[in-house]
Amino acid sequence: MQRAVVSLPDGLDQKRRWLLGELCNAAGVRVAADGPTLAIDPSWDLASAAALLAREEELDGPVDEHGRFPASASALAPGAAPLDDLVLALRETAGATAPAYPGGARFAVALTHDIDTPWRWSKRGVIGAASRLKGALVRRDLTSAGVEATGLALAPLHQLFRSDPNWSHRRFAAAESKRGFRSTCFVLAAHRDPHDGASPEAYDARRERLVDQLRRLELEVGLHASYTCLADERLLAEERAVLSALLGGPVAGNRHHYLRLPWHDGIRALDRLGFSYDTTLGHAERPGARAGLSFPFRPWDVAAGRPLRILEIPLVLMDATLAEERYLGLTPEDAWSEIERVLDHLHDTGGCASALWHNDRFDRVYGRGWDRLYDRLLDGIVERGGHAGTAGELADYWRDERCAS
Repeated sequence: MQRAVVSLPDGLDQKRRWLLGELCNAAGVRVAADGPTLAIDPSWDLASAAALLAREEELDGPVDEHGRFPASASALAPGAAPLDDLVLALRETAGATAPAYPGGARFAVALTHDIDTPWRWSKRGVIGAASRLKGALVRRDLTSAGVEATGLALAPLHQLFRSDPNWSHRRFAAAESKRGFRSTCFVLAAHRDPHDGASPEAYDARRERLVDQLRRLELEVGLHASYTCLADERLLAEERAVLSALLGGPVAGNRHHYLRLPWHDGIRALDRLGFSYDTTLGHAERPGARAGLSFPFRPWDVAAGRPLRILEIPLVLMDATLAEERYLGLTPEDAWSEIERVLDHLHDTGGCASALWHNDRFDRVYGRGWDRLYDRLLDGIVERGGHAGTAGELADYWRDERCAS
C-alpha cells in the first residue's frame, strides 16, 4: 500500500503523539521520523480529542444496572463521531487518499455473533416459552402470543430432527459465504451468574460440538467473557483456556457479555493476558462509536500513561440495540434506516468497525424478520463497496498495514 508519510511535530506530549498516531493509522498516513512535519490546524482541539479517545469521561463515571457506562452520560450526541472528522481533516492536510481495504474495498465491517443461548429447547427453554405465551395472552399481545404458540408447536419437530431455532451458525455462515464474507462467533466458556443464561447445562452439553462446527465452517471463535468476569484476569484466563482447549489453538479476541467491560481496568487486563483485540466498546442503547472514532485503535492506559498493545475494534451496530424495547424498540423495517446511516458513515469515512447479530435472530419464527434484515445488512455492505470479515482478520490487517509506522 502506497501511503502519504508525515512526521509528528516536536513539543507534543506522549498522549497527543498517541492520539495523532492512531488518527494517522485511521487516515492511512504513515508516521516516520524522516517525513515532512504534519501541519497541525489550530482548530484541532487535540487535548479534548485525546481525552475522548482515552475514555476519560468513564473514569469514575456513572454506570447503569449492568455496570456499563451509559450513552445518556456521554458527552457525544447520538450519531456524533468527532474523531472521524479529525481523520478526514488529517488525511486532507497530509495530502493522502483513503487507502483500500482487502479486495480494494472502501470500508470494512467485522461481522460478529454473540452465542448467548445456542439451544432454545432445553427443559427450561420450553417452560420459559410457555410462560411467555401465557403473559402475551394476558396482555392481549397477539403478535407475541402467535410467535410463542408457533414456536412451541414446532418444538416436537425440532426434537425429532435434533435441530433447534438457535442452532443457527450454518444459516448465517451460508449467507455470509454467499457474499464472500466470514464472521467471528463469541462463545461463552462459563456460566457464573443468571445473566449468563438460564440453561448452563444445555450450553455445557453442546459447547464442544458448537466450537467444532464453527471451526469446520471456517468461522473465527472468540471469547465471550461471562457476566461477572469484568477485569478479573484469573477468570478471563480460565475461560479463554476452556475455549482454547476445545479449539486446539489460541483464542485471539474477546467481547464481554452484556458489553460489561469496565473500560480502564478491563482493557488493561485483556492487554496483560495477551489478547490481540477486543470488540466490546459500544453503547447498548444506541448505534455509533462510543469513543467518537469508527476505526480500530490502541487504547490509552491512563494509569501508566502509555498506549496498550491490544486493538479495540469499536462496536457501532447491534441487533439488540435496534430491536429491544428497553433500547430503541424498532421493527426490522424501521431499523433499516439506522443501519443505512451507519453503513453510509463507514463508507464516507473509510471506517472499520464491528457489527453484532445474535444467533437467536436467524429462525423463521423467532427471528421475527431480523434474519432477513441481516441479509439486507450484508447486501448493503456489498452495494457500498465494503469488505466484511472476521474481527481477527481485520485486526491482523490493521496491525500489518495501518500500524506499521
